[in-house]
Amino acid sequence: MKVGQITLAAGIVFMLMILAIIFLLPRPKSTDSEEQWILPYHTEQIPDFRSITDVNHKKQAFFGFLAPLVNRANALVLLDRQFVEQKIAEFQSGQTITAVDIKRLATIAKEYDIDFVEVSDSVFEQLLYRVDEIPIDMFLIQAANETGWGTSRFAVEGKNYFGQWCFSRGCGLVPSSRTAGLEHEVAKFATVFASVQSYLNNLNTNSAYRGLRAIRAQQRAAGVALNTYELIQGLIHYSERKQAYIDELRQMLKYNQKFIDATKDQNVSNPVAATN
Repeated sequence: MKVGQITLAAGIVFMLMILAIIFLLPRPKSTDSEEQWILPYHTEQIPDFRSITDVNHKKQAFFGFLAPLVNRANALVLLDRQFVEQKIAEFQSGQTITAVDIKRLATIAKEYDIDFVEVSDSVFEQLLYRVDEIPIDMFLIQAANETGWGTSRFAVEGKNYFGQWCFSRGCGLVPSSRTAGLEHEVAKFATVFASVQSYLNNLNTNSAYRGLRAIRAQQRAAGVALNTYELIQGLIHYSERKQAYIDELRQMLKYNQKFIDATKDQNVSNPVAATN
């Protein structure tokens, strides 16, 4: 092989190595001052919650497994919210929004079921209303309620931690207690993280939870931390049990707050594989 060919081959190998490094880097998370890393989840090690007989241990394992997934989902939403807030500041100051940024705004709007024709105050108002996090306390306590602490058939077989429905034949698991004439199924997910993201998007877009989003917007406008106890009222249409469901979630929140507080701040880059 000639010297020129060797040099060319070495150059190609070097470029391939650089590209590999770039594509393997995790997605960045924006903070107030700099970017930090949000590591992606490639696998999920789901504990066998049915085999954990000690109640307190089961609660710790359940929250410990789910908390990092919830934190990551919320962090990704807050990345988009921060971007929206930055574009609002530019728009209100008279700066021109670039074509690239407009494309990203349109993509976010589509994800949140917002009609986007052009940049406007109305579009930005709707984006701020919908592109926001859900407190981890609410995630964890509702998942515990819906899955019986990760032991339900839908959690084990379908990785569905929030009882979400789907409406096409074969899209999920058929409930054994489904009323005759109804065709809904309980959705199946490839990962628990996908279930978490779907639940978050559902609360941020479904008209049934407009009240929840209104409560959250009021808390944001008041400059206070999101209050889970108050936000739970926005789930009034989540269950046919209505207020009884709300009261049960609030009671569970109060009773299990110490377990939630012990796990909810787990870093998004360190998923917990709890064992018994």
